Amino acid sequence: MKKLITISAFLISFYVNAQTSVYHPFPTGNANWIYEFYDENHLSTNIYTEYTINGDTSIANFTYKKVLKNNLYAGALREINKVVYFMFDTSQNEHVLYDFNIQIGDTIINNFGFSNVNDTIILSAMDSILIANEYFTVYSFSNGAIWYEGIGHFENLLNPFYGFSVSGNDQILCMHTSSGFNYPEGNISCNLAISELEKSKLTIKCFPNPTDNYLIIDFGEIVQNYKIEIINSVGERLKHEEINNQKTYQINFKDLKKGIYFINIFYQENFQKRERIVIN
Repeated sequence: MKKLITISAFLISFYVNAQTSVYHPFPTGNANWIYEFYDENHLSTNIYTEYTINGDTSIANFTYKKVLKNNLYAGALREINKVVYFMFDTSQNEHVLYDFNIQIGDTIINNFGFSNVNDTIILSAMDSILIANEYFTVYSFSNGAIWYEGIGHFENLLNPFYGFSVSGNDQILCMHTSSGFNYPEGNISCNLAISELEKSKLTIKCFPNPTDNYLIIDFGEIVQNYKIEIINSVGERLKHEEINNQKTYQINFKDLKKGIYFINIFYQENFQKRERIVIN
């Protein structure tokens, strides 16, 4: 019996390690991210920030990727040995933006001047999620910050120290690379223009939010061929439902734990809206 338990434990350990054995670097080609701002009541504001990697630049004998924020130059990025370096447009020195070599319990010191209340954060947990049939490591920190291997910060791409704020937070809506990789789960393309995203969010309403155990989606009219999916904060799809011949639709959240979730709404497979939901 002891031998069987030992073998089983080894196989489980091997499987977990195999999930995260392949490291996924930051994009080496063109890429873009779209973040959406949610206010202090966790409600969507239709305010978006777009980051773009577009082309190379040479600084001090190093080759960097140029990063734009809302089409304005924000700085230059390069990665080596799982460390992402960044040189802000207002600086003459590069700084460590992300270090994906860290392990649970490691402390990171803020060395590039952001005005966060806490100038250190501790890596409190590591996990892995399945994206596009590959496992990516997720890093969770003591102040609530979340990093995605190869993707960046869940809430602020260029500020890895950014944690939860009662005055509101950005949340990553999507990320797309020239190699064809899409986050989350390949369902949303960041090729959508921000103006199109704004238009798509004018008619569909979701309430109450925050909620205890249910959510109502109001489409404004009777709809056909709509689909919705519910994903958690690390991009895992938990539910998938189809909606036909209804003006409003109620979703039951009783089987979900407290926390932050997202609802993606599609019409005939085309993305229409993403809503951030807080379950109390």
